[in-house]
Amino acid sequence: MRTAATLSLILCALALGAGSAAAGPRLVVEEPVFNYGTILQGDKVDHSFRLTNEGDAVLEIHKVKTSCGCTVARDYPREIAPGASAELPVTFDSTRKRGRQDKGITVFTNAEPSPQYVVKLMGTVREIVALSPDICNFGSVEPGRVVTREMTLTNYSDQEINLQVVPANSPLFKVSVADAKLAPGGATKVTVEFTSNADKPTFANLAEIRTDHPRVPVVTIRIRAQVQVPKAPAAG
Repeated sequence: MRTAATLSLILCALALGAGSAAAGPRLVVEEPVFNYGTILQGDKVDHSFRLTNEGDAVLEIHKVKTSCGCTVARDYPREIAPGASAELPVTFDSTRKRGRQDKGITVFTNAEPSPQYVVKLMGTVREIVALSPDICNFGSVEPGRVVTREMTLTNYSDQEINLQVVPANSPLFKVSVADAKLAPGGATKVTVEFTSNADKPTFANLAEIRTDHPRVPVVTIRIRAQVQVPKAPAAG
């Protein structure tokens, strides 16, 4: 009898403990991390996170905060009843972004003991027209020398692109492209020629290639060089 009574008390205590653990609102997100894969620069990603209240009280959403101005949480529910679900729609704008992206969206609620819940948008942004390497660096150059560097310009869009080199604003360098037309997925060679001048020991300039793609009107090439300055003869 005593054993049965003790066992009954233990079971009651466990039940009460389980009930208290589940008390109040509890936020569960079906897919807290969404990977959108690879997109082109300027594309927008729309995604809705499904929020479920698995608690026994109304879940209140006080606010939603994003980690970057490029990510916006649109109209979201302010309350979710126990056992109900709702959508949190967000939009990521990849304009001026490139490479790996990891954007957090924090949901502030009345759930305890963790009132803040973070969901994420992840993926890779590829430039529509990409230059490799992204800087034309000649390094250290002897004065009076003419040196060249080759770069690769790749068209990742689904349309043909026409290229036009903008005349250089300095007589010390010139830029040329092997092909004036870039097929979808195609690439061309860009050649930069630099003439070093001891009067300009540190050279930094920009070159431009115009395109007829509506989202990439100009491709900018950053040019860097360090001209070796002859040492003055020792006195005496």
